[in-house]
Amino acid sequence: MADVLRQEADFEASQRAREQSNLETQEELGLFGPVDSGLAPASARSGASSLPDIDDISSTLEPIETGRAGQTELPQTDAARKRSFLAGMGVPLILLVVLTGLYLGAPALASAVPALEGALGAYVGLVDKARLAVAGLLGVGP
Repeated sequence: MADVLRQEADFEASQRAREQSNLETQEELGLFGPVDSGLAPASARSGASSLPDIDDISSTLEPIETGRAGQTELPQTDAARKRSFLAGMGVPLILLVVLTGLYLGAPALASAVPALEGALGAYVGLVDKARLAVAGLLGVGP
């Protein structure tokens, strides 16, 4: 019985010693052909030499002045800023005016062009449903 306990104690001691050794690392699997990583074993590397070289990283970064993928900067002049504001506000306002005119003029347009009567009726019905939904949300009667 004492022999079995000694063997068990020796086995446990060897397992603990093996666990305290350096971590094992997986080598290159060779999926894409032979690769020379140029890295020294973990025991030969020091803390500073295991970090990437800052010059290699900096050479791969693009300068800040060029932007990304030819991206242009914001308009520089006041006139350009006004043009972009007017375009940004003008397009939705023109669209609103056209759709409102189409809604208000739907009966006259449907009588003038009978082929449009179905499409205009569907559009007017959709706008009426949207108006009633907004009125319901606001608590205002129809």
